[in-house]
Amino acid sequence: MWRYRLAWVTLLAWAIASPEGRAQLRWTQPGGRPESISPKTFLAAAKEASSYADYDTGRNVTVGRARLGRAVARSERTMTRFWRAVNALGFARTREDGRYLRASERAAAYRRHGNRQLRMASLRDLISPRNLRFVHLPSEGGLKAPEAFSKEFKHQRASAQERASAPRPHSPDSGLQNSRGTSRRGRVIWGRQMFEFARAVRDRLPWLHQVHPSSVARVLEQADVDPARWEAGDLTRRLEQELRFRANAAKFGQRPEAAPRAYRFMNPAEVGDPLGYTRWLLAEYIDPNEPTLTEDRALYRAEQAERAAAQLALVDDRTAVEAAVPRRPRALKLEAERAERDAERAAAARAAALSPEEFSRLRAESDREIAEAARRKRRGEG
Repeated sequence: MWRYRLAWVTLLAWAIASPEGRAQLRWTQPGGRPESISPKTFLAAAKEASSYADYDTGRNVTVGRARLGRAVARSERTMTRFWRAVNALGFARTREDGRYLRASERAAAYRRHGNRQLRMASLRDLISPRNLRFVHLPSEGGLKAPEAFSKEFKHQRASAQERASAPRPHSPDSGLQNSRGTSRRGRVIWGRQMFEFARAVRDRLPWLHQVHPSSVARVLEQADVDPARWEAGDLTRRLEQELRFRANAAKFGQRPEAAPRAYRFMNPAEVGDPLGYTRWLLAEYIDPNEPTLTEDRALYRAEQAERAAAQLALVDDRTAVEAAVPRRPRALKLEAERAERDAERAAAARAAALSPEEFSRLRAESDREIAEAARRKRRGEG
């Protein structure tokens, strides 16, 4: 890992100050064509590329050659030369090469950030070679060749040498992985709940995609945003609601002191300080003393469950009361008529299900019974 961004850029500048380092900026392709990159362009691209790395480790650089080239006003081919030289000097390593995305990956990328993405940039880590050490720069003058400043390595401070050689203190307590603690000065080990909450917030706010979740967790803690009271989607939704409310208030004159501008999230390309902008949004629009959207939704669901339980109890009580009350004669008559209609429908259904031969036989028998009843009636009348 690197120690920090400025140290990595400084070591890279000292590395190309020597003839051996300058030689890494010029090479010959297998076909015999010479390739090179100027030290000025090399350092400008290195400074820009280091801004995309994780602050604490220097890892996870996913910036593409096109974006990096636009930042330093150079072509993609020049950025290819830059990464080739950085790898040759030992200040970077490529963990995964860039490639074209598959159809499912393109669909997932579009759902995540709303843009059509065809390619994936290479995943790189910016590292510091083990054989290099920090030196005290002279108070005057510029860069010196290694022959001129080799004595500087012999006069480093004893305290710096002790800190570099001393092993890092490590606590055997495994509970530090699940609670807030420190492994070294300035670094905080966040609990799993807070770390996952910060990662989810980072994924939902586009200007924080290049920021480490630990830095986001620090900003959330300073703003008194408790992951036990918030969900990441509810937090971003509350920010959007507050921005929309203030935009409407400014539009219709309900807040004359507010500027009549559109309250919205800034374009990620316009955000120079992602953590500072996030800190301002949380301080401006999030009140730790007010109920959160997560708590409101939980309260609403509890009320809905209580109301549903009360309605079920009321239905049960009404059914019991109706069963205890004696039925009226009209209700009994209606029930008898309903049963008779049901019987007629059942007989018609059975008749429709009979075969033609069976239906003809039953009809002949019915006709004989009707004729016999008519004859008996006439005899009785005579």
